[in-house]
Amino acid sequence: MSFGWQFYLNLAKILIDERKANIEEAYLRTSISRSYYGVFCIARNILKGKGLKIPRTDLHKYVITQYKKSTNPIEEKIGESLARLRKKRNKADYLDQPQICENEARSAYLEAQKVLYNLKRI
Repeated sequence: MSFGWQFYLNLAKILIDERKANIEEAYLRTSISRSYYGVFCIARNILKGKGLKIPRTDLHKYVITQYKKSTNPIEEKIGESLARLRKKRNKADYLDQPQICENEARSAYLEAQKVLYNLKRI
């Protein structure tokens, strides 16, 4: 049985709602990261299921580009959203400044939910 990547979205929501005051920003940063990876891995697996060979290098760029260049408007939206989520995830995972706030984490989570909805539609 394979891992249910959508559970990362459940975790992202828990991290936002139940964060601890002394490490609040760590919870929010992790929530953004899990929101992205939850839908990214599902999107990647859909491409694999269509027979595409996913490269080991530039994996994220490749997956996002496949969706963005699609002639299917839903897939194109998925690609645009994944690109935005990746930027948010990179900021959360790699940049010391600026501070991450709750609104950013909630925004990433909600965008990931929309991606998940659209992935189920294709």
